[in-house]
Amino acid sequence: MIHHFSADRATIEAAVAGLAAEAEMVPGVRLAWVGRAVADFKIELVDGSIVQSFNALPADGSLVYQLDPGVDPLADVLTLPAFGAFLDATTSDAIMLVE
Repeated sequence: MIHHFSADRATIEAAVAGLAAEAEMVPGVRLAWVGRAVADFKIELVDGSIVQSFNALPADGSLVYQLDPGVDPLADVLTLPAFGAFLDATTSDAIMLVE
């Protein structure tokens, strides 16, 4: 299961430990990866001005759960409290179920 989202770095970092701990409590569910899809960086031009990078993607981060056969993503993952709180803290959410 893949969740694409928009969120700042602080929101993601604050959620990772809770998401991982919660996934460990559910048989057959593993948090495989969560993070920003692009790096944050600034560019300093020759004239000394600073240009902040921007993200042209519709979502700037992804979360990937690895699910064993028989795990119901709707009942076993989407109802988890830490995942629900993370959804509340993100925008531009798109959840993909991949077999």
